[in-house]
Amino acid sequence: MSRPAILGGAVPQTVLPISQPTLPDYDRYASALSEIFESRQLTNDRWVARLEETAAGYLGVPEVVALGNATSGLILVAKLLGLSGKVMLPSFTFPATLHALLWNGIEPVLVDCDPESFNIDPIDAARRWSPGVSGIFPVYIFGNAPDWDGIEQLRSSRGLKALSDAAHALGTRVGDKMAGSFAEAEVFSLAPTKVTVSGEGGLVATRDASLARELRIARNYGNPGDYDCLFAGLNARQSELHALLGVFSLEQTETHIARRDAIVRRYRSGLAGVPGVRFQRIAENCRSTHNYFAVRIEALAFGLTNAELRSALEADQIRTKIYFYPPLHRQSRFRHLPGLEGSYPNTDRVCAEVLCLPLYSHMRDGEVDRVVEAVRSLQSEAPQVRAALKGKS
Repeated sequence: MSRPAILGGAVPQTVLPISQPTLPDYDRYASALSEIFESRQLTNDRWVARLEETAAGYLGVPEVVALGNATSGLILVAKLLGLSGKVMLPSFTFPATLHALLWNGIEPVLVDCDPESFNIDPIDAARRWSPGVSGIFPVYIFGNAPDWDGIEQLRSSRGLKALSDAAHALGTRVGDKMAGSFAEAEVFSLAPTKVTVSGEGGLVATRDASLARELRIARNYGNPGDYDCLFAGLNARQSELHALLGVFSLEQTETHIARRDAIVRRYRSGLAGVPGVRFQRIAENCRSTHNYFAVRIEALAFGLTNAELRSALEADQIRTKIYFYPPLHRQSRFRHLPGLEGSYPNTDRVCAEVLCLPLYSHMRDGEVDRVVEAVRSLQSEAPQVRAALKGKS
């Protein structure tokens, strides 16, 4: 076992990033790109339509709308669904989930997460429900599907609409049902850190043809084509250049997810039995995209906190990230909001333990083994590592 760099071991020459996009063949992309240049149609043309059609077939939904990014999709769908008053969302999520509500003047009601799956806890949601709550906003954390059965019980008993932040989940499946089929609308990201990429971009999946029609108008400033705007929309159009990359990337999605499954199995096998290392729980009937690979570092057993392990791995040229810290209820700009006040002990615990390790679809087995060896080595010498970190601070 190599000696950790933080303790004087050799510093590796190569950096392992936490994430990298796995891109399609460049020559094929460049050839199709030349056709776009010749056509001079740079937005909302045949490649955008092809991406929507291909994604709808893949997800098994009648409608997919392509947008410039997922955040604009969240904002516009919340508006078009008529969400108002209060909406419940998970405390453990990326800020864009919250931002979509704030842009619509909706009061957020945070719900604690399940500490094992990291997803919104339907039982806690039921406790925090109050009159005036019009919707629920579950998130697929790291590609892991939320408890849709529990969410559906709450929706039906309280008459709630559901919009999901499925940014990490293009390719996630629950049983034989793909993500994109559960809520009134589900929004996917095609940003560079995702399994399927278009450079920048988002997709909205829905079974509601009327919603899809309005969304296509909304992404073009609310202009139906005659400049007599129907409502205040956004410039959320997706370019042909991005859509082309998205089409080619989507063709590889299943291959990428299969590879990520293999990487995660290798991680889990290699880290099995390491004191203080635990894994995100994924239900047996769920196929996650594994957009990120998150471990929980229990400091007392491991000997280091997640932050200390991150710093030590950094010395070994291994990039990691503590998602999502600080959590929404502790961010200085938002913690004063009425719906964010209160106690979220599971979220605080997860944030104090979670660490995302490198994972990308073209990651090699040897790179996975390098991370495993580094984590094992640091745990075996945790007291010395902690002392070395203190000496550098």
